[in-house]
Amino acid sequence: MIIDEIALCNFGVYKNPQRIILSYASKNDHRSITLIGGNNGSGKTTLLDAVLLALYGKTSYSFLQSGCSYTSYVENYVHRGAISEDKSWVRLVIRVPIKGELVRLAITREWEKKGSRVGERLRITRNGVEDEFLAESWQYYVEDILPSGLAKLFFFNGETIIALAEDETGEAIREAIFSVFGVDTIDRIVLNMGRIIRKNEKRLQKDREYSDEVGELRRELRALVQRLNMLRQGLAQVEAKVAQLESKSKLVEMSLVRKGLTVDENRGAAIVKKENYLQIIETVRQQLIDLAGGALPLVMVKPLLERAFAQMEEERKARSAASALPVISQNYRELLEILEEIKIDNEDRKKLHEVLYKHQRAVSAQAETETVLGVSDRCYYQTESLLSAKLEGVVFEAKQASLKFEEIKRKLEQIDQHLLVEIDKSQFIDEVEEYKKLQEEIGGLKEKRERLREEIGQLSRKVAELERKIQTQMQQYLERNSQESDAARIVEYASRTVQVMKRFRARLIEEKVASLAAGVEAAFMQLLHKERLVEEISIDPDTLRVVLTDGLGREVPKSRLSAGEKQMLAVAILWGLAKSSGKIIPVIIDTPLSRLDYSHRENLIKYYLPYASHQVVILSTDSEIDGNYRTMLGNRVGREYLLKFDDSSRCTTVVEGYFNSQLRGDIYDSKTNKAVQSG
Repeated sequence: MIIDEIALCNFGVYKNPQRIILSYASKNDHRSITLIGGNNGSGKTTLLDAVLLALYGKTSYSFLQSGCSYTSYVENYVHRGAISEDKSWVRLVIRVPIKGELVRLAITREWEKKGSRVGERLRITRNGVEDEFLAESWQYYVEDILPSGLAKLFFFNGETIIALAEDETGEAIREAIFSVFGVDTIDRIVLNMGRIIRKNEKRLQKDREYSDEVGELRRELRALVQRLNMLRQGLAQVEAKVAQLESKSKLVEMSLVRKGLTVDENRGAAIVKKENYLQIIETVRQQLIDLAGGALPLVMVKPLLERAFAQMEEERKARSAASALPVISQNYRELLEILEEIKIDNEDRKKLHEVLYKHQRAVSAQAETETVLGVSDRCYYQTESLLSAKLEGVVFEAKQASLKFEEIKRKLEQIDQHLLVEIDKSQFIDEVEEYKKLQEEIGGLKEKRERLREEIGQLSRKVAELERKIQTQMQQYLERNSQESDAARIVEYASRTVQVMKRFRARLIEEKVASLAAGVEAAFMQLLHKERLVEEISIDPDTLRVVLTDGLGREVPKSRLSAGEKQMLAVAILWGLAKSSGKIIPVIIDTPLSRLDYSHRENLIKYYLPYASHQVVILSTDSEIDGNYRTMLGNRVGREYLLKFDDSSRCTTVVEGYFNSQLRGDIYDSKTNKAVQSG
């Protein structure tokens, strides 16, 4: 996508028609950056919101985050100086590829106040010709160009970077990843399928035994899901508290190091850690014992189970064929009688006889399959469940527990080595005691975090098992009553769809997060461009938590990053997500440097802004991109504009040029909207 033009009239501080040209006539012009300067209150954020409103209207994320009604939101942007018969409007002219060629679309949203209401009209021209059908279906069409859920990856402000940098729970990153990979769409499909299932299940309540049993299972499932959500909220709070205390602990540790204490003085904390680790290792040992007493030994005979299941399937097919054979035979006899009455060629009649006989013999042969096991449907479904997921889950749980056992064992050995060291800590007693208390509190919180994670894992498995049980009950019921109603078939296929979408969701996340992590890591290293604490970035496919690792393979808490490094990480995440989306979209950034220190500002200007996209629009104050930073951008900058606010008229006029033009004393011509150098 290429943005050719942004135009506004009677919108925000822009009273009269204002026009900003962003593209170039020549296809070979590689100046990717448009620089738009403006002091606070001159209309930079209004310009960004105008672009979002033009594209999305009521689904614009800037409106959805406002918390007010759409009418109130639009009314706030109608220029106070506009007379009642004047219309307010914004226009965005873009070029998008359609069937191999660039098509020019002009999207215009007009607002007209009618009493207490504001009427809106959307007009769209395609290559200069108005297209009413496209305007009517624009809400769906624009989602193909750039889904509204992804817009904040390309059109954002400095506060977006700050919010992402300071997010300790990871919820903002998780939502962004869901939007980029379409996981939110999958979740909506699953949610809608769930509604369809519940709606049609009401039509299947005649079977009271089934209704009571499944109803009880669903009540149990709701209780588990409610408990699971509470635990996840608690985990997020604990993780935020751990990050806060680790940051405080790091400051105390650095103070001790500066005073010459280079030996691990926190003996008390080490003892506490050892006790905690001993408890954890005992818990893990018991977990392994429980697994060994459950389904785990069946892994050793999995090939036998698979062969038995294959035999079960053949016998089920044989039973189905035996049930269907009388009906098929009767239908074929009737069909053959009809064929005898129809005057067709003898050769053709013979071929039809052969085809029908061959098919009937195939069904008959299948029905004659020898019954070896003769198991019930319940046994069949239990075996299927065991082979499809349960055994793999048990093996995975056993591997994880074994790895954890070895890890804790290794940590215990390290602590024992540290406890052999004797030191004099009397001169650091106050700070050592503070550090000890912090470490004890952190240790307790981490232990609580591990318990929560373990409980969440167990509950998640219970929820999955209960969902599978409900689906199995549904399928068994539907097999007995498949002819009862359309509702039964709807529930059957909707249930299958839910299971397929869940498997697809898990596989999609697993395949995508590795490439996303690599992109974020490359962007982060490019932005820092110096010796750094972090050497590797990965993303946990289960929790979607961003994990930072140092050169020794140890996890680096986000709290150890400086404020500037956190913001660079946030930019890297936005950059990596934008690339992973596969969308070639311009980037518009409002006040990107307002909270950055000098070194990180310089890195952002050198290593991000020129490469963020094929077309970049920067909305900047004079304190962000000044003469020196403007020089760094060099010939990457093509067009420059200044949002010139007039205090007397309370209006903004768009003029060509930048703050440096004003510093030279240049004036601007109101007729041409161009800066003219004085003298």
